[in-house]
Amino acid sequence: MVAFDVPGRPVAFQRPRKRKGGGYHNDAGMMVYRQRVNYFAREAIDGMFTAPVNVEIVLYTWGRGDLDNYAKNILDALKGVAYHDDQAQIRRLVIERVLTPAKADAHAVVKIIEHKN
Repeated sequence: MVAFDVPGRPVAFQRPRKRKGGGYHNDAGMMVYRQRVNYFAREAIDGMFTAPVNVEIVLYTWGRGDLDNYAKNILDALKGVAYHDDQAQIRRLVIERVLTPAKADAHAVVKIIEHKN
């Protein structure tokens, strides 16, 4: 089992936006948050899980938003760090939002557990 904290307000996944001159771009805030998750995951994880895993995410935030979009952003950041392929390896996903009154208290807690049949 691996557990780690990601300080700062959790940021949900957003679809790439179309540029005025053509092409697409990702939201900068989303990408910075994804890098933050990746950094703290690398600090906590010694090696990638090769077996199926369960992932538990607790978001401490004052914001709203679709929980599945928060999960997608975090899970995408963990790909290549915690596991090879989220679609093939994640067997169970639990996500919870805890509303915090103070913005300074915002963070996410991520727990990755090897799945037992």
